[in-house]
Amino acid sequence: MENKNENILEISKELNVSREELFKAWTETEQLKKWWRPENLQLESVENDINPQGKVKYIFKTTEGKDLTVEGEYKEAIKNERLVYTWNWEIPEASTEDGHFTLTILFKENNGKSILDVKQEPFSTHESVAIHQKAWETSLQELAAYLENSKSSNSSSGNSVHDDKNTAGNRELEEQSKVGGYS
Repeated sequence: MENKNENILEISKELNVSREELFKAWTETEQLKKWWRPENLQLESVENDINPQGKVKYIFKTTEGKDLTVEGEYKEAIKNERLVYTWNWEIPEASTEDGHFTLTILFKENNGKSILDVKQEPFSTHESVAIHQKAWETSLQELAAYLENSKSSNSSSGNSVHDDKNTAGNRELEEQSKVGGYS
């Protein structure tokens, strides 16, 4: 995505999953925790009320054990299509003047693949855009790797994992399993 305003960050990523799978990876707590680690932070807690005026809150843990929080409010929420929300970093002992943003996230589909468009604004300086651009690129690479691993795990285990009661030879009714005195 072309950046027409130097103090607005826009980034796009094509992914080999459906738009619905991408939306779930972006919004479901357990999936987020598996891929989203900006700047090597560990996502510890997620509050995500995906409705207009719903709250979004992420608490990250640093390698030193400190909490960093991002909070905001959904302005728009259209499942599998579009999320617009405020994005405010609360970092102890740091100036967060450049930490209040609006994120616009678009989930698109093209030829069986999905396209994620991220727009973050406003930034006070072009340098801030560059720093955040690098962080988003890394995060979206981690998202792509997570989705690819999930996809290959699901396809490789698709029919090879069975519940004992559903595997061939074990589909008998309870009374059939007692034939010959065996139970």
